[in-house]
Amino acid sequence: METYYMIKTKCFIIRLGTGTALILAAGSIAAGIITEMLRTYSAASRMAYILGLAICAFMAVLGVLLVFQAFHFERFAFGGKKQDLGQLRRDLEEEGTVTCSDLVVTDHFVLSFVKKLFGMSMVIRCQDIIACFEEPVYGMVEKPSEYTLSIYDQQFKHYQIVLAAGQMEKGHAAYEKLRTDMPWIISADKEEFLDRRMTKSGRRFILHQIEKGMYQAQSGVDVDRQAHEELEEIEKETKRTLDFKSLLPGHGKKS
Repeated sequence: METYYMIKTKCFIIRLGTGTALILAAGSIAAGIITEMLRTYSAASRMAYILGLAICAFMAVLGVLLVFQAFHFERFAFGGKKQDLGQLRRDLEEEGTVTCSDLVVTDHFVLSFVKKLFGMSMVIRCQDIIACFEEPVYGMVEKPSEYTLSIYDQQFKHYQIVLAAGQMEKGHAAYEKLRTDMPWIISADKEEFLDRRMTKSGRRFILHQIEKGMYQAQSGVDVDRQAHEELEEIEKETKRTLDFKSLLPGHGKKS
């Protein structure tokens, strides 16, 4: 739970601070424009006044939105689904949960802090994941300068989670957890995955493979072997039918 509240606190502080700054800046600029208009109004500058006030209004609305997000973290992170939030809180008590300062990976969710103005928190449902790749980024030294997890969901939307080099071990543990918990997801041959992702037929093939792998992992049935056995049975049945026809009177005689 500590990591979850740490991510929530980061988002709260950044959104509240940025939103408040935007509101104060918008109010200050708007007051300056109005004061200038009252002192020396110029018809030639009418469009400049309107444009300036419009920008101030946009900044103020943006600031209010950020402040609202700051006080409603769960609503924006989980789309208002209280059952998902409850499930995450239960997952955080499990021993298998992987956590670091900017990332939480449970049996059902991937929660991450990202450095974006509106999307400062990222929540991905594990059941929607179809591919996950790890990418250590090397700079001018031998050790990685940062660690990146690339995740793709069933709509082929790309989520990129960038961690500091010091969090690489935890990032790799999260990667291994996803691969172990969901052995059907694609975690190798990234170039092949990206190539198939570019075409509709390739996407259908990927989703079919994911569906087949998920069914096989959950049911314990080897789909390919089952299909092969069914084909063999059909072939045997066809041969028996043909052999039976060959025993019929007059079969094979020329008319």
